[in-house]
Amino acid sequence: MTVNIVLITDTYFPIVDGVVRFVDLLARALAQTGHEVTIVAPKAPKKLYPGKAKAPVGVRLVRLPYFPVVIKDYFPTYPSFELVKTMYMSDLLIVNSLSFTTVYAQLINKVFHKPMYQFIHHDEFELAELVFKLPRLVTAFFMRSFTRMTMNMQRFGIATRKFYAKTLRFHVKPDQIFVVPFAYKVQDINSQVLQNFKNELEISKSDKVLLYLGRFTNEKNILTIIDVMAYFQSKPGITCVMVGTGYRFKSVQKRVQREKLKIKLTGRLPDEMLPYAYKVADIMVTPTFHETLCFTVVEAMHYGVVPVVNGRFKEPGLSEHNTIPITNITDVAEITGKIEEILEKPEQLTKMKNEALKISEYHNFEKFKRIWADEVAKVNPKKTH
Repeated sequence: MTVNIVLITDTYFPIVDGVVRFVDLLARALAQTGHEVTIVAPKAPKKLYPGKAKAPVGVRLVRLPYFPVVIKDYFPTYPSFELVKTMYMSDLLIVNSLSFTTVYAQLINKVFHKPMYQFIHHDEFELAELVFKLPRLVTAFFMRSFTRMTMNMQRFGIATRKFYAKTLRFHVKPDQIFVVPFAYKVQDINSQVLQNFKNELEISKSDKVLLYLGRFTNEKNILTIIDVMAYFQSKPGITCVMVGTGYRFKSVQKRVQREKLKIKLTGRLPDEMLPYAYKVADIMVTPTFHETLCFTVVEAMHYGVVPVVNGRFKEPGLSEHNTIPITNITDVAEITGKIEEILEKPEQLTKMKNEALKISEYHNFEKFKRIWADEVAKVNPKKTH
């Protein structure tokens, strides 16, 4: 039975990050299983994001107007007739993290009473403190309000063990939670394109490559990561590459220029070039504050890259055999010491890269698609109109 599904997100192409890649893959998965899919997302200012605003084949894209301000890479939308109309025509709403659009959707849904699912991949409490620097009292009040809205949702998808406990804090019952793996887009690697990419970054055949790929933001621990890269950039046989942008990008760029650091800052790469960034890398430096396992970690491991991760959160499939866990993620000495230890043992690095490849046994698109298809099958379109 065909279900009219609306995916509501706070960010989408031409912006590229984990949320965007999740929405894109979920839209593809749902469309491939025979459903009508619409993505609702804020417009992205071409001045800041000159890339293509695309959507998967067979998927409708609705853009919402936003206030002319940017708050830490987020674009606050305002309620519009297009959002109301799209929601009214839907059978199922799927939202991701808390955003202006998500709040509007939940308030509008008090009238429509559509089934609403949420995929949880952020801890809004942590982000409020890390990104927006809100006082704890304000954050607590803010989260209590969000909790009351969240209780109206039917199902909650999580991909990591960490978010199980977080979801229960929202007074969600355990039987409302379903576990779904991360997914990634498999892409064939063109050897000539790969070689050209290496040449552009001046990567020698014998070099070991340290990679950061993601947003340049506080929650990604970018200030510690740039310190780690600064430590390694002058060492022979090591190339440091940082891919992405964000509200901290300019300050990182200024530091690289001021200190004449030999760190390759690529800025935002086209989506189809991201696999080549993974392919040239040996170790990905990504010890973020609020997660251990995420889309970029899974993607990196699919290409045999060993990620440096926050060791605070224990996730199935991740261990010291395929990752470099860090106890104190702001301790540059701990991070650099553990990376050096692995780099000095080429055989161990090779074993870890081979172990990383096994991540696809659990996190893959077909399993991702099947689980979401089973969840959507629980919706009866006749009861939503």
